[in-house]
Amino acid sequence: MLSSFRLAVLLRILSTASSLIVGLATLRLYARHLSPSSYGVVLIAIQILSYLPVIGIGFITPVNQRLLSSSDITERERLLTFAEGFNTWLGVLVALISTLGIGLYSLTGIAQQSGQTLAFFLSLGLITGIGFFISNQMMLLIGLKAQSLVFLIGSLQSWATLAGLWAGFELNLGLWAFPFSSATSTATMWLLTWVAIKRIQPAYRFVHFRTPTDFWQWFNRLKIDGLACVRTQAAITLLFTIDLVIVGTVCGAYEAAVYGVLSRLFAVLRSVLQSLSEASWPIIAQRSQQESNLGQPLLYLNAWMFGAAIGALALTLIPLTRWYMGREWTAAPLVVWLMLARNLVSGLWSAAGYYLLGVGRFTTLCRYVERELIAGTVLAIPLGHFFKLNGVAAAFLVSTGFGTLFPLFRIYARQVNTSPMKLLVKVWSRALAGVLVSLLIAFLLLPGFQQSWRPAVVVIVSAAGGLISGLTWSFLRGLARKSETGGTLSLRQIITQC
Repeated sequence: MLSSFRLAVLLRILSTASSLIVGLATLRLYARHLSPSSYGVVLIAIQILSYLPVIGIGFITPVNQRLLSSSDITERERLLTFAEGFNTWLGVLVALISTLGIGLYSLTGIAQQSGQTLAFFLSLGLITGIGFFISNQMMLLIGLKAQSLVFLIGSLQSWATLAGLWAGFELNLGLWAFPFSSATSTATMWLLTWVAIKRIQPAYRFVHFRTPTDFWQWFNRLKIDGLACVRTQAAITLLFTIDLVIVGTVCGAYEAAVYGVLSRLFAVLRSVLQSLSEASWPIIAQRSQQESNLGQPLLYLNAWMFGAAIGALALTLIPLTRWYMGREWTAAPLVVWLMLARNLVSGLWSAAGYYLLGVGRFTTLCRYVERELIAGTVLAIPLGHFFKLNGVAAAFLVSTGFGTLFPLFRIYARQVNTSPMKLLVKVWSRALAGVLVSLLIAFLLLPGFQQSWRPAVVVIVSAAGGLISGLTWSFLRGLARKSETGGTLSLRQIITQC
């Protein structure tokens, strides 16, 4: 199981590295072929469509959790039969909703600024709906104990997306490059997912409209966890994206584009840094409560990683954005720092969140993430109206106090039988140490590396310095303990001391 975990981590890193490279490359394509205003119009549409997959992910996660935790072959077969019918009908429903929903968006004043026809928006909605259906099938690989393949397919899908977008712009398709890119991405994902599932479960049917006799029995058994997980996934997705929609609505398309660049960069950053935590939850689901000894070391290592990364970006993100995207795409310093602070808070919680997901605490996660979402939305609308981007960013930073800053840490601490305050002190002391070390290194290096691409070197060196300081601290602590008990010090034991 540990070897599969290592493979999953390695492929997750490959997937996130691909996402990082592809994300940066697409931003450069946007800057070269689009104006901020035209990109802002399409970005809002894509952001709205991105909410739809949370329905499927929400319901498929409890199915995966049952598949991973059950050793009964008959029960697993019945679950897979249920998943066949459920995914098929849900895919049809979501494809209709996405097509009609984006059609309604095309009637808004912001959408009409783009000058695109109704056919453009309907195509974008339909292709996204089909992509949702394929993505839901792909996520079932986690329950089939093939999590590594999910990350591998995700990596290849990212490159297919980039290839489609580049080809679309080279063919002078303009904004039609977006649905063209979605089509190439969906086709790639479908082919790879079909091959992967058929190799593991040859009898599985991708499209199956005829539901089994016990379909509603399984639906009723899963609906409580399923609805809670849907709400949680929806709340998490909205939590990190609705601020962009609010900016587009309250401030305008140009501001949405500028804010969207930062949101995209932070989304990639979270994806990279959460690789270990995301790969761990299926392992935790298989071992349930016994895996608390894996959860806490990951929590502490996660704190060092996020602290080092945020500290490295505090002084370098603005010159990097200005060089890579241009001045017109670069946000003001206060907006950047507010978003950095928010992503630090939410990032520190991520390892605990995946642990709670692994042990099936869907309802608890749902409750507190929704509170944070509601607080952020309620605060962002008036603050965005008066203070623009600064107000929206500040509102969602303040909202972390209702969920990820403390309440969810308290739930996690109870789950692993430890003191909430002691846990918070351990996590935040490591995070702040990582921030200070990487910030100091960046401060010393940046004066000599301000031009062109050179701030990227500062980011890498300072982030590595912050993380190495954490590992050095862990090594010294582990060495001190081993001197008392004897024996050699392994990498796992070093991480445990993080």
